[in-house]
Amino acid sequence: MKTVETAKPLALKNAYNVRDIGYYCNREGKKLKEGNFLRADSLSRLTPEDWQKLKKYGVVSIVDLRSPEECTREPFDLQAAGEIFYDAIPLSYNIQSNDGNQAFLESLHALYVQLLDNSSRQIAVVLRNFLKNKEGCHLFNCTAGKDRTGVIAMLLLGLADVDEETIVADYSTSAENMKPVFAGQIQAMKEAGYGAMSFLLRSEPEDMRLTLEHVNCRYGGIRNYLTGILSEEEVDQLRRMLVAS
Repeated sequence: MKTVETAKPLALKNAYNVRDIGYYCNREGKKLKEGNFLRADSLSRLTPEDWQKLKKYGVVSIVDLRSPEECTREPFDLQAAGEIFYDAIPLSYNIQSNDGNQAFLESLHALYVQLLDNSSRQIAVVLRNFLKNKEGCHLFNCTAGKDRTGVIAMLLLGLADVDEETIVADYSTSAENMKPVFAGQIQAMKEAGYGAMSFLLRSEPEDMRLTLEHVNCRYGGIRNYLTGILSEEEVDQLRRMLVAS
């Protein structure tokens, strides 16, 4: 198994998992385009200086994958965001709305499979949003920047023909990046008697490997999945935003 050096988070004070997926090379050895796509955790605690750094990086649009409840509970400072275009496109599953009395799925990869299989229309809306403006940097985020954001990042990297070990490595670094936030949450879950659910705050490589296996077995690969929800032309346009021709 090869060692993969993963993209480092941007130096922001109050977000910990904002990373450029253009950091990687694909199977052909082609460097992906940096400055086009940022995967991110919540931006609700960003300082004005943080927002200025995102603008300087070239961010022109934000696609917020959180639920309406999450957006209401922790809104972004859209005044500080200024001219950055903001759109909320929820990719929902039962974690954020669960009151503790419903049965959770047994693993994170099961959640990702559920998103891919049951939320393909919303995923298509997210990807078409990127195509509205092919210039500048598009940031997509959820709360931790690893689950809903991780699925979108997986699709983009797979479309760019990045190898699976790199996709897995890019995913699995999220929990480490989010340690400043997750450490307290894990302890609180244990104290409340929900220690068995602490897997929700992990990003184990096996969860992404099993998700990729599902996409390959059920859909014949990531490009086939994407051409099932977008047109061939849209998929090609999206790929050109990721990899130089």
